[in-house]
Amino acid sequence: MQRNVVVVGDVMRDYTSTVTVRGVSPEDSSALVMNRVSDHVNVGGAGNVAMTCAALGSPTHMIGFNSDMG
Repeated sequence: MQRNVVVVGDVMRDYTSTVTVRGVSPEDSSALVMNRVSDHVNVGGAGNVAMTCAALGSPTHMIGFNSDMG
């Protein structure tokens, strides 16, 4: 039996960077020296939940809020 889903919540953006590690900083042995390879932006928060429910085949409706908090 297929269920209708309503998701209520904050819609966010998740930022992820992929890096390669070049080595350890000579000034601070606990700091890594990295090169950024790529950046990714994905839907986060309740938006991610809504996307997952829809991907599983449930008719999904989203009620959410999005703000630009810079």
